[in-house]
Amino acid sequence: MNKKLIVVSAAILIAIFSAGIFTRIALPSDSVLNAVSGYTCGGFFHDLASYLKSDILTVLAFFIFAQSTLLLPVNFLIIAYKSYVLGFTAAHLTTVQGLLVCSAMLLPRSLVKIPVYAYLILVGFDTGKTQKYRRYLVCLGVLAASSLVEVILMQFVL
Repeated sequence: MNKKLIVVSAAILIAIFSAGIFTRIALPSDSVLNAVSGYTCGGFFHDLASYLKSDILTVLAFFIFAQSTLLLPVNFLIIAYKSYVLGFTAAHLTTVQGLLVCSAMLLPRSLVKIPVYAYLILVGFDTGKTQKYRRYLVCLGVLAASSLVEVILMQFVL
């Protein structure tokens, strides 16, 4: 893989993450409440099932879009969207609930999930089919473990 491509992609993701932060800062308070009102903290199993469903759908989307050369850039758009949302959520949680809640809810996602998504893009460029399936399953396992840690942290902090 070309090192310049990796560096440029990382810089773009950092810029998109920052755009999410700046979007949250620029929005008035009443607009943010309408945008974030869909978040509810349910029980442990409800939250875990929601996170696992999101992880499975994300890995499945990466797998499907990696099968076609024309649709492979859609995987980068998925990461860009998740990076933007992560930046927006981090800025919102920091202003509304504080740094402890923000770090408990977003550290597993930012330290584990975003690099796994980036690795899934690289797996999409791989040509070996048997290794590709195993790598997708390993990534799904890592994402599921990260979701479990995130839900456990949410239950203790909130």
